[in-house]
Amino acid sequence: MGAMKISVSWKRFLLFAHVGLLIASIVLGRWLYAGALGRSDALTVFNPYPLVTIADNIAYYPVNPYPNIDSRSGHVVSNPFVYVWDWYCGFNGRLSTGVMNSLIALAAKGWCPTPESFPWWLMRALSLYCLLATPLNFMVAVGWAWAKRPGRTLVLLAAVWSVWIVSPKIYIFTVIFDVLLTDRNIHEYVLAWMMLGVMSNWMGRSAWKWGLLAAGILFLSSEQNMFSVPILLLAAAWVGLDEKNGLGRSWRWQACFYSAWTCLSAAIYFLSPGQWLRNNFLSMKTIGDFAPLEWYRQVVTLGYGAIFPRLPDSLWIWHLALYGGLGLLMTAWTIRRLKQGATGLLSVDHPRRKLEGIGIMAFAFLTAFLASMLTLIASPYFPPYAIYYPSLLLMLGLVFSFWLVLDGAAMFMDMLASSVRLARFAGIKPIIGYAKIGCVVGLPLLVTSTLIGTVTVRAWPAMAAEYRQVMEQNRNRRQLYAEIVRLRNMTGQRCFVLVNIWHYPVWGIHMDEVWAMAAYFRWRRMEDVVCIAEDEWIAAGRPQEQLCYKLDCAKVLAGK
Repeated sequence: MGAMKISVSWKRFLLFAHVGLLIASIVLGRWLYAGALGRSDALTVFNPYPLVTIADNIAYYPVNPYPNIDSRSGHVVSNPFVYVWDWYCGFNGRLSTGVMNSLIALAAKGWCPTPESFPWWLMRALSLYCLLATPLNFMVAVGWAWAKRPGRTLVLLAAVWSVWIVSPKIYIFTVIFDVLLTDRNIHEYVLAWMMLGVMSNWMGRSAWKWGLLAAGILFLSSEQNMFSVPILLLAAAWVGLDEKNGLGRSWRWQACFYSAWTCLSAAIYFLSPGQWLRNNFLSMKTIGDFAPLEWYRQVVTLGYGAIFPRLPDSLWIWHLALYGGLGLLMTAWTIRRLKQGATGLLSVDHPRRKLEGIGIMAFAFLTAFLASMLTLIASPYFPPYAIYYPSLLLMLGLVFSFWLVLDGAAMFMDMLASSVRLARFAGIKPIIGYAKIGCVVGLPLLVTSTLIGTVTVRAWPAMAAEYRQVMEQNRNRRQLYAEIVRLRNMTGQRCFVLVNIWHYPVWGIHMDEVWAMAAYFRWRRMEDVVCIAEDEWIAAGRPQEQLCYKLDCAKVLAGK
């Protein structure tokens, strides 16, 4: 009865936590992102009248930037199925992203006649919700639902939030690029729920639940998720084993299940025409150039650099020591359990089982971090926002490693307190008790408060400044697009060259790329408008100079 009460209480907490975070994110987003305007790719992928392949989009360039791709005249998508198929064949091969974007574009066709009428603020509010809810699920999966440590879970969750979200490569890029919601954020959110279900043995013997889990693996198919998802699911399955299933058919069958569906999702993704097309214009390297040690150093530098402001040169050595030590410990525990079989499976409340589970998840998160960075072996293309998912895995691996040390120290102190040899020392038990409280309560609070003081507080002014710059850029783009529309309607002018374009230090952004400008006017049903930045116009050989109207952005923004 007591276990049942704990289970119900945990489910109720998780429900209220997610509902509260969702409501808070939407309310906060409505205020924070008022006046937002989708940027670049968002104008194309959520367009109710999209030209959806790369070849369609580059037809609007004055000069083809990708000579190895033949441009062709575009077409308007007639239904969402064509949209999904064209994205699969003509852009990046991500079926789940294409499905979500097609549904959004279909809704925009009915309710959003202009880009300005689209609820961009809601897209960013939902991204904010994913940033908050995904670490919550990852932490609760091990910390609350299984290890029954709600206080420790919430304290260390605050540590993850305080470091990861304030990173300039995490929060700000979800504000800049609305497409990250359907391209990355929702995927990690779904993965967190899948891990929670696997660890709590939610599927049981239900065929439709296992089918839903298989669909989730297919949904997550993309470069970074491809090799990290089975690692995390297998670790969650191992930790969630109960006395009834033991180590026999249940876990081994799950290993085969996750591997088979991962191979299928990899085939669907990597064999897609869109992925091959994307590989061509991103200049993928050959695996023959792979240098393991250099790759490892680059991976560690990128991961830690995303969440901590200053890094020592020897960091990669310390990380290797942590990872190697965890690996040896988990290997020894795993071999021991495999030798013992089902009879060696301890109850979920046994301290050693809890310690083992936390260690397994620490090692799994660090391994998944490395697996998510395997894309660097095949391609040098790694935009700053691509570190979003790997850096979260790294942060979780570090937090659970810290948790393992704390619980290991607490278990050692319990052994000391119960030792027969120390029983005659009356004053030793209170000292051990205070030391255990320090490990269980004091150190987590100290580490979390230190991270907030040294990382979060220092990062806040820069993050707030970048947020203001991004929102100011949104307002400038709105104003400039409105002026072009006004001139088009008043004078009939349809060729514009933008001069004196502003620049911001946030990733050097200013106006949209040429294909995104074309998508903006296509959304407004003004397909005849051609708009291009001055530097691209000059690089293209100043085409049709006598027909182009030079629009001074500085004067427009100044109201002149």
